[in-house]
Amino acid sequence: MDTLTDNHTARQSALHKFLYRRRDPAWMRARIGFNIFRAVLGVVILAAVPFVGSIALLGALPLAWAAVSSCWIYHVQHSGQAVADRG
Repeated sequence: MDTLTDNHTARQSALHKFLYRRRDPAWMRARIGFNIFRAVLGVVILAAVPFVGSIALLGALPLAWAAVSSCWIYHVQHSGQAVADRG
């Protein structure tokens, strides 16, 4: 069984490496822009509740997606800075 020492770091899964690697700044700006679009779309759909009824509550989906994606973007940007500061 492996023990953690100074010269041996814990192995990361391929999914974790893919999700949290450094991203191209232009790609991250595009994701931020698309998240703003998702949030606006969700608000517009929710604002249509008086006109189309309860089906407009589906506007919560793009809002939730934007919130989760924004948290991921924040984590990726700041975890990359922490790694750069350490190394």
